[in-house]
Amino acid sequence: MLRKIQKEVFGTTTPRPRVQTEGANTKIVPFITTYSSHSTVMGRQMKQHFQEIMGDQFVNQPTKVISAFRRNPNLKDLLVRAKLPPLGTNKLKISTHLVKHFTHHGPENLCLRGIVHNPVWTTTERQKEERNWIRKLGTIYPGGLNKAYR
Repeated sequence: MLRKIQKEVFGTTTPRPRVQTEGANTKIVPFITTYSSHSTVMGRQMKQHFQEIMGDQFVNQPTKVISAFRRNPNLKDLLVRAKLPPLGTNKLKISTHLVKHFTHHGPENLCLRGIVHNPVWTTTERQKEERNWIRKLGTIYPGGLNKAYR
């Protein structure tokens, strides 16, 4: 059907050759911005006043300014995807008692609980309190998952 219409309009089914309106030596200057309503206005102004803006750089050279727009970043572009192996896999082949435990039991058997929290503690005070709880709960390997501490 399209060929029939094309034949009626143009007298042939082969597309007409494009006529080049610009000279072969016309220099094309792209004006590239991120799309917005302001950048379209700015692009029109750039096209209208290009020779004045550029001054002597393009004197006696036929130029054509074209506007090109980058799309704005969408949510997919802005989000960062972490490419981590699934839990339970040990690609680094680390063989500690902690890795062996979670490889054997799986992450679904993990339960974390906060016991004590004090935001004004120094690192030394926090580590001292952690050692006290490790001792109280008996979580040093082989009975637990903590390695020996000093």
